Amino acid sequence: MDLMGPVPMHELGRITEEPTEPMPTMERSMFLDDLGDEVIARLTDVAGPGSGSPLTVLQIRQLGGAFAAAS
Repeated sequence: MDLMGPVPMHELGRITEEPTEPMPTMERSMFLDDLGDEVIARLTDVAGPGSGSPLTVLQIRQLGGAFAAAS
């Protein structure tokens, strides 16, 4: 199955079969310059097994193309 290609903004929720209807959530996003060992260890500490985090989903998405271009 080939899933590579442009995705319209209104279709982004379907990529990982996230709910597309309104629901009670809290979301936070940020851009990372690096995903090295220190970042992975910190993410695991705050949201991994045994962390006590109520998070049910933590996503890391690579953004290339225009997002990767220096402005």
